[in-house]
Amino acid sequence: MDRREMLTTTLGGIAAIAATSGIAFAAEKEHEHQHMAAPGNAALAAASFHCVQAAEAGIRHCLEELGKGDKSLAECAGKMNELKTACTALGLFSSYGSAHAKDMARLTIKVCEDSEKECRKFEKHKECMECADSCKKCIEECRKFAV
Repeated sequence: MDRREMLTTTLGGIAAIAATSGIAFAAEKEHEHQHMAAPGNAALAAASFHCVQAAEAGIRHCLEELGKGDKSLAECAGKMNELKTACTALGLFSSYGSAHAKDMARLTIKVCEDSEKECRKFEKHKECMECADSCKKCIEECRKFAV
């Protein structure tokens, strides 16, 4: 990855964080009030929102490391950003009982698998491992729900 790609990835991540900070706050509030989830969807919503929180922590960590010159986490940050986006949507869809929740769960499985695979490459980074573990749990809940 050259300097331009790294800056594009980093700035894109920062812009996405800024743009979705209100959604993340809503996701946290929804997570705190799981009883509001549609019947039968509470576990999926909780797993989704847990993934959002893990991705946010991971993105912060990756950006810190990128700032120190460690370019190895650039792709991981990108995968976590995709994860955050997909899991936010899934968590909200499942909380509201949306007719699109099953389709979103199937897509989220793919996003979680990609993110988990990338995060597992960085076992020395606690945030990456926590995100990978969160992905694994979300995949399990998605499979229960979407199959």
